[in-house]
Amino acid sequence: MAADPQPGFWDTAVTAFAKLWPGLAGAVVALRWLPVETTRLDRFVAALGGFAAAANLGPALAEVVGVSSVRVEAGIVFAVGLFGMAIAGEVITAVKEVQAAGIIRDLIRKFFRLGG
Repeated sequence: MAADPQPGFWDTAVTAFAKLWPGLAGAVVALRWLPVETTRLDRFVAALGGFAAAANLGPALAEVVGVSSVRVEAGIVFAVGLFGMAIAGEVITAVKEVQAAGIIRDLIRKFFRLGG
């Protein structure tokens, strides 16, 4: 018996891209709503976070909901990329605003009972 032919590199790459492009598109569209003061690095990290959320959570959400249509699954992945990017952007902004050094300094002073 002959073995089934294995898909080639390009076939695998095209199939993966076809599943992931809606999430990438959603993350790129969501770049429009980031605050003006965000840097290019912040935008890149936020888009990467939205894409990662779309690549991992989008298909899982479509499976939980029981979607059988490829187009509906692509729409769900797009929406997860769009909102995942917005959430990643807000997390980056919140981390910048926290000023963790002051909080850590105060915790160390309180823990070791230092004056100040």
